[in-house]
Amino acid sequence: MFVSGASSVVQGLFPPVVLDGELDAFRATDIGTVLQGASEAVSMANQKLTIQRMADFYLRMPMDRFGMFAFGALRQIEGIGYEHARGEIAGWKSQGRWIGGE
Repeated sequence: MFVSGASSVVQGLFPPVVLDGELDAFRATDIGTVLQGASEAVSMANQKLTIQRMADFYLRMPMDRFGMFAFGALRQIEGIGYEHARGEIAGWKSQGRWIGGE
């Protein structure tokens, strides 16, 4: 069965309702929830831009592949962060932007 992106969105916005053990209808998410989610997304985007503009250096670690509770991957995360930071600092140094020590 093929599931399109549009049908996934529709199912997310209009989750099925089960009444008396039977699938009855779709229920729309209320507008307040939608607006709250949208305002949170905009706020987070603005916060990121503000931080980047205020900082002399902005370093975002590549942690997308790790879950929030990946406690067992601490050593791996440490190594990835260290290597990523070294590469970024080397780039800043080559551009003449780095003001820190060696």
